[in-house]
Amino acid sequence: MENVKEVMHTDLVIVAPSAPAIEVAQKMAATRDGVVAVCNDGRFLGLIDSFIIVDTIVSRALNPKREHARNLINSKTHIFVTPDETVLGAARMMANNGVRLLPVVKGGKLLGIISADDIARENIAMASLVYSETARDLKPVSASV
Repeated sequence: MENVKEVMHTDLVIVAPSAPAIEVAQKMAATRDGVVAVCNDGRFLGLIDSFIIVDTIVSRALNPKREHARNLINSKTHIFVTPDETVLGAARMMANNGVRLLPVVKGGKLLGIISADDIARENIAMASLVYSETARDLKPVSASV
């Protein structure tokens, strides 16, 4: 079974806790990424996803220049995995906690993020490998059995 470090993505968008919400939203838009990590001096503090921007800022008509990243961190950010956790373990953690992505943290430092999409892609790749390697051994089934 593969470990999280082999599947996680490391191309992260990071902001400081003092970053205004407008900057967070602009980085999400520029990178087409729906999640931004909040770090302070290399220490991981939490994640902000696009839903939080809409739910907290837009729906309440708050000024995005005055609200800061530290106040937008997802409440489930305390749920994380280490890079040596198995992909299956990460999938179980997502399912048990109702989340679709997990920060990968070691020693307080954010190393990457693993998402449900990452896990699905990995499993599709594994299944494709099995089918491609076993397909040549299959014999056609006769229609006149």
